[in-house]
This record gives sequence, C-alpha cells and structure tokens, in this order.
Amino acid sequence: MKKSGRQNARHNPVVFEGNLLTTDELVKQLTGETLNASYFKDHLKSRYL
Repeated sequence: MKKSGRQNARHNPVVFEGNLLTTDELVKQLTGETLNASYFKDHLKSRYL
C-alpha cells in the first residue's frame, strides 16, 4: 500500500522539522546563517553584469 505524502513527511526528518520551524529557523539550522539576500545579489551580478 502506498503511503500518503503526510505519512512520508513523518519519516523524513527535514520535512518533519520544516513543519515545526519557521523558514528562518530552518535555514539557520541547516546553514548556520539566516536568510540573506546578498548571496542572490552576488549571483545576479556575476551572471548578468
């Protein structure tokens, strides 16, 4: 029997944590930093300028 997405989420630690934490908390836990637009800006500058 195929499990539903909700059942699979309980067995995937990243998805489960994502349900409990805010976006900023999850990103900080995974990367050590909060969301920061500077990386995206640097990417755009290097790619298009």
